[in-house]
Amino acid sequence: CLTEQSESSIKVLKALQSLGVLFSLENFSMDSLCEKAIQNIAIDWMVIDKLYVTSLLERTLKGVDDLYQVMQHLNKLALQKKVRVIAKGIDTSEQLEIITRMGCTIAQGSLIAKPIPLEALKEGMVNLDKQFYSQTRNTHK
Repeated sequence: CLTEQSESSIKVLKALQSLGVLFSLENFSMDSLCEKAIQNIAIDWMVIDKLYVTSLLERTLKGVDDLYQVMQHLNKLALQKKVRVIAKGIDTSEQLEIITRMGCTIAQGSLIAKPIPLEALKEGMVNLDKQFYSQTRNTHK
């Protein structure tokens, strides 16, 4: 666990970051260790897993806001530290609404885009690239 690392380990992580290595905090628990990781360790991304997104919505709909309060606090702390927060598993508009209300600005899931085969993704990226360069050439004439 990164939160249990020594000062020298944190220096190594920061040195790696200065070289362009990015770190993310994933599969975390909802306790003070996560908060300490955000405060004390140079992380670039915090990933809110689908399990938390689903639980967050279910508990909020039942009028239980404990998880919402914790997630909102962690999200605000992450934003203060310039840590990007991404919520995974956004499959319904209700899930998107609740994470947006919480302050999360990056989402991934079937509501945003359906999964596609790797080859289709590559082909789509090539087509986007061609469109971009085509538009760029046309605007600079």
